[in-house]
Amino acid sequence: MCAASCKAHWQDVSDNQKTDIQSDRCTWCVVRYSIWLAALVYLFVTVAGSDPAQASTNAHASVERLMEALDKLSARQDLSDEVLAARFDVLAARHFDLVTMARATLGADVGAISRPLWPKFVSAYRKHLQTAFVTGMRRHGASTSRVLGNRTAPNGLPVIVTRIKIDGHTRDTVWFMCRQKTARICDIEVDGVRASARQRSVFRPVLMRQGPDAFISQLAAGRFATQGELQP
Repeated sequence: MCAASCKAHWQDVSDNQKTDIQSDRCTWCVVRYSIWLAALVYLFVTVAGSDPAQASTNAHASVERLMEALDKLSARQDLSDEVLAARFDVLAARHFDLVTMARATLGADVGAISRPLWPKFVSAYRKHLQTAFVTGMRRHGASTSRVLGNRTAPNGLPVIVTRIKIDGHTRDTVWFMCRQKTARICDIEVDGVRASARQRSVFRPVLMRQGPDAFISQLAAGRFATQGELQP
């Protein structure tokens, strides 16, 4: 259709005008065609790159590396709390989608924290995770973990199952990977309960009763680190 339009336009113009092959109508046709072609190529690359098997393989390897690193770190009782927290934070930043995880803890109340406060909230959530890890490690000691396998959820995302032994207790833990970054973790489930749900049950009453500023301050201070956490 674009070609026919350009041809008709070409026949209508004078010989002098024909020297200007960049006429508006033809140029717009070329632009539209280029946009359509670019969209087609993008769609092809996106669909071709969304291989569920490859995504599961990448997720499996990522969680396996995380488990190995956490086991090693949990055995370092000789390190100070500050060093343990800092090293855990490096692992969390590498393997977790912290923004998505923080958002999930609020659920339907996500709007209770205004946009300007979001960076502060995510930072406080990171501190909360660090404190929870250090507290759990000091209380229960080192962990021993292994990956049992992986599967693809109905929504097409990888799910990794691990078995973690700590303080004489053994639990199977399910790691839910993210939609956009399938090698990163967006939620965790232990004993059939999501970490985000447990955290929400602890966070929400304080957020609703005391407001976002007080809630974020307590979160950063580790106030909730031993409440609602997935501890043995």
